[in-house]
Amino acid sequence: MSIEIDIAVAKVVAALEQQRLNDAAREALPFSKTMFSPDASSGLNSHLLTVVFAHKLPTILGSIRQEDAQWLRVAAGLHILGFDKASRRYLSEKVHTPFRHANDVTVRMTVFAANHQRRLQQFRETDVKKARVRGITENSCASCRAINGRVYDLRSLPMLPYEKCSCDMGCRCTVAAVLD
Repeated sequence: MSIEIDIAVAKVVAALEQQRLNDAAREALPFSKTMFSPDASSGLNSHLLTVVFAHKLPTILGSIRQEDAQWLRVAAGLHILGFDKASRRYLSEKVHTPFRHANDVTVRMTVFAANHQRRLQQFRETDVKKARVRGITENSCASCRAINGRVYDLRSLPMLPYEKCSCDMGCRCTVAAVLD
């Protein structure tokens, strides 16, 4: 099975590097660790991959060279598709962490940012006008605690992961719709 996984990872990496996102999701499907049905998982993963590759990287990561941003997106894609170990290995081989966070935290925050963008799009599509920021733990930094529980109009909602976050594990804030 290990050889099969290595072959699948190589195919997924090649597809991600060429931004053939649907191909990457299809290659990963038999090996993905997911609680969704195969059809739902493939669609969800393909959509999230599109968001990772189409949007700017989170501001919290600072200025990232374009080449490093591409490697980070591929590593985030591997993470989304369930290849966590391969994601960490891939990024450590490609980038000598210019980020203030460890590579795995950087990848996770990239995926969080994509999820945040996807959630905002869902809010817009369903006419949600406001959202509440939710801090994840009591161990959050002062910046994350300051926005925890605040309600924002979608136009003024801070981008997440929050750029002022100083948590060692990276920002883990999320948003919830506020229904009028």
